[in-house]
Order: sequence, then structure tokens, then C-alpha cells
Amino acid sequence: MHKNFGPPMTSMTIDFNAKVSQENFMADVAGKFSLHEETSDNGRMLGQFAASCNMIIDSTCFKHKRIHLGTWSVPGSDQVNQIDHVLVDKRHASSVIDVRTLRGPNCETDHFLVRVKVRERLSNQQICQNERRIRWNSAKLKVTQESERYRQRLEEKLDQGTWRHSVEDHWRGMERAIVEAAKETIGEESKTRNGEWYDEECRRRIERRNEDRHDEECRRRIERRNEDRQRMLQRRTRQNYENYRDSRREASKTCRRKKRESLKRQLGNIDALQEKRDDRAFCKEVRSMTKSYQPRLNICNDRDGNALTEEDKVLDRWAEYFEIALNEQQRNEDEENRTFLGPEINVEEPTHDEVKRAIGQLNNNRAPGNDQIIAELIKHGGEGLSRELHELICQVWKEEVMPGNWNVGIIVPIYKKGNKKECCNYRAITLLNLAYKIFSIILMDRISIYAGNNR
Repeated sequence: MHKNFGPPMTSMTIDFNAKVSQENFMADVAGKFSLHEETSDNGRMLGQFAASCNMIIDSTCFKHKRIHLGTWSVPGSDQVNQIDHVLVDKRHASSVIDVRTLRGPNCETDHFLVRVKVRERLSNQQICQNERRIRWNSAKLKVTQESERYRQRLEEKLDQGTWRHSVEDHWRGMERAIVEAAKETIGEESKTRNGEWYDEECRRRIERRNEDRHDEECRRRIERRNEDRQRMLQRRTRQNYENYRDSRREASKTCRRKKRESLKRQLGNIDALQEKRDDRAFCKEVRSMTKSYQPRLNICNDRDGNALTEEDKVLDRWAEYFEIALNEQQRNEDEENRTFLGPEINVEEPTHDEVKRAIGQLNNNRAPGNDQIIAELIKHGGEGLSRELHELICQVWKEEVMPGNWNVGIIVPIYKKGNKKECCNYRAITLLNLAYKIFSIILMDRISIYAGNNR
């Protein structure tokens, strides 16, 4: 295997003459589908070896019939032991999809053939370790009572604040107050799988089905099932089987009915939104019904089309692409036609009206930056929050220093079409701190006056 795809898989398939059980001290290196109840001395040494090498005894991790677990038949008897094992390093344990004994092939030995199925695959799904983005339940702010409750809670936290000594502390305190007030009032959006139709009735039906399927008698029979080689399926009573069959039918019918009712409600809601011409809500409902899971990639191609899999090289490639894409327009400008104006003396500080006007220009339904604050939380913050923001901006204006996280922007690649491993098939958007957006709007409004006069 190519070195860019990670280290190769290490595995061992040997006659260890070791019996491995399901005892607690073997839980880290062995599975729960072993043939034996006690671990032999060789099994203990095998477990110590596997632990020292960060490996797992994969031959005990797959559920099979007892006749498909034994690897050696004791001469002169029907007793079978599981003494041949397969060891795999834990990093690639998921690549082994099955281990079992084949009793049919004639190997000219008293051991049975052990078959191992391996499916080695390149992992291209990104494991996100970044801070989780909060999805606020901003719809609650449209309700007058909820909006007022959020505003009052925010004003209480702002009045209790004693963090106005420096620009950094001032903004950190405001950010913490806004986020805490939002968590205590509107909260986050909660979405569960199948939450549109899976209700208490479905839950009761399925619980009843499981009770009929796994009653005490069935449990005892399932435990004794493996003791008999000839009868692998335990014998159920007719009454228990009929109860399980009926409850399973009722549960399936209830779930299907709930799904149909949910689908009809969703289609009716989509029709109503289309009649109201609420394009945003209409697209959101259609997307929720049609979208499927799309894993993000942690690999990309370089300029020559070669695959990059190492994290550092992938980040360098994305940085190189965004450096070119985001600064291309600036490099193409003709510097000879630029007009540079010197700074004015005694520029007045931004007024409270300018701050409120900048807040009103913020767009709703936008993803937050690294501060986890959306525009709706600022707009519904009331007069107290706007005055606090005005004090902060004036402090930044006087000291000529911005908070540290105002200089941080989260660049998000948005896939357009084509090969997902090609960087050129993505467009970039930058998520900025919301208070910095307000500050930049005020600056833009002031600069635009000079830009209009010099056209």
C-alpha cells in the first residue's frame, strides 16, 4: 500500500495453542464470542502479547455457530477447541469483516481451515475536531414573550458585568453575556432522527414487540441454544411465537401509518409555504425531505492532480488555493488609478445612532463566526445591548486596538460541482465576528462618502 494512505495493516494467523475466554481481564484484547469459558495459560500469554502490541484477537469478535468457532478436533472424540487465532492491530480492526472456521476443506491435518475476510478501504471522511457550531432556535425570537424574556435576561447579565477595563475584557464579557442569555431563553434547535413521526405510540408498540420476543423463556432457550450442535435454533412455543408475530405486525403497521401521516403533513406544509411565497421556508422544507448524508473529505488534489492525504499537506494546499482565489481581484486592480487620501484630524467617534443603523443592516439567517452570535440575538437585544456595543466601539476607536478574535475569520469551502477533490470546484465564504461586522459597517458608511466625492 502506498505510504500516503497510512501505515499498512499488521495481522497474525498462527496456531497459538491458546484457549481464550470471555473473562473480564481479556475484555480489552478479545471479543465476546469465544468458544471457551476459561482462559488457558497460553491464552493469558497471548492476551499479554496482544496488549503489548496494541492488537486485538479478532477471531473472538464475530458471532457464529459453535461448530464454526472450533479450529481443532480432539482425536478420538467430538470435542472441538478454539486454539488457532487471528490477531490484528486495533487501528485496522474494522477492516476485518469476518473470521470463521471452514470444516469442509481437507487440509490433511487435524486443524480446520480458518477463513478471514478483509476489506481494506481508504478513509476519506473528515473527523471534525473543531468547536461545534451552535444552531440557535431563532424562531422563538419572533414570539413577543420569548423575545422580551431574552432581552430582560440579557440586560440583567450586562448590568452585572464588571469587565470594562480593557477592550479584550469588554468584548469577552459581552460575548459571554449574550451566549448565556440565549442558552437560558431560546436554546438550541433540537432535531432527532425520525422525530416527525416516531412518537410515544410507536415507542410503546416496539417495546411490546421486544418484550414478546425476549421473554424469560426465550432468554433461557437462547442461552441453551449453543449447547446443542444439531439444533442451532431453539424451539419456541406456539403462543410466544404468535404473540411476537402479532406485536411485530402491529408495530410495523403503526410505524408505516405514522410515516404516511408525517409525509402528508410535510407535503401540505410545503404547499402552504408555496402559496404564501415564503421562499426560504419552502426551500428549507424541501431540502429536509430530499437531502442525504454527504461526508466531507479530508483529502484533496494538488495542482498536478495527485492525491494528498497527509493533514499538513492538505491544509497547505487549501491555504494556497484560498490565497490565490481571495486575493485575485486585488492583484488585478490597476494601482496607477488609485487615489490615496491622508487621515483626517480629530475624527469624531461613532454615535449611538450609527451603531443602531449598522445593527439594522445586519442580515438574518446567517451562520455565526467564532463568537457563536447571530444577527437575531443582537437585533432583539434591546436598547441596553446597543448602548453597550456603542461603548465598546468607542473604546476601540480611542485606543485603536481591536479584540483578538475580531481578526479571526472562519473560511468555509462551499462545494459547487465536479470532482470533490479539486479545490477549484469550491467557492469560499468567510464567517466573521458579528461585532466586527457592525464596526466595519460604520467604517464603510463613513468611507463611502469620500469614495462618492472622488468618482
